Amino acid sequence: MKKFFTALLLIVLAVSCAHQEKVSLVNPFSDLPSLESAEELAGFSITLPDLPEEYDQTLFRVMSAGNMKMLEIIFRTALGDEVRIRKAPGSDDISGDYNTYDNISSEAEVTMKGNGESFSNATWFRDGYTYSIMLSDPVSSDVLLFFTKQVI
Repeated sequence: MKKFFTALLLIVLAVSCAHQEKVSLVNPFSDLPSLESAEELAGFSITLPDLPEEYDQTLFRVMSAGNMKMLEIIFRTALGDEVRIRKAPGSDDISGDYNTYDNISSEAEVTMKGNGESFSNATWFRDGYTYSIMLSDPVSSDVLLFFTKQVI
């Protein structure tokens, strides 16, 4: 009798698993072929910093969530180093970085986050837009501030 109920339970579980619907999340990002097409979809433009030439892989993206549009440009090197720049209307932190840092500093209306003397995240607000730069390879505050001054 035990074997019967065990077999019945296994059959019920198998049938139950087979009938589960797959749930997939919708990717809110649209990848685009150029900065111009990304700016057109976002409805606003962005000025990007001059990066070292080893950042030769670029991805242009726009995130749409309801009425909000966010422009994201990702620069990568062949070694996997990454610079991620975001711009959106408003004043919220759009970095998407939820790490804990031991060094949070504010200079020239830019909030920088990092560990030790190096920083990997900068956020700021200017003229009705919020901005974010995230780096996979942390840099000094001077270098990060230099980049933020170029992004508008």
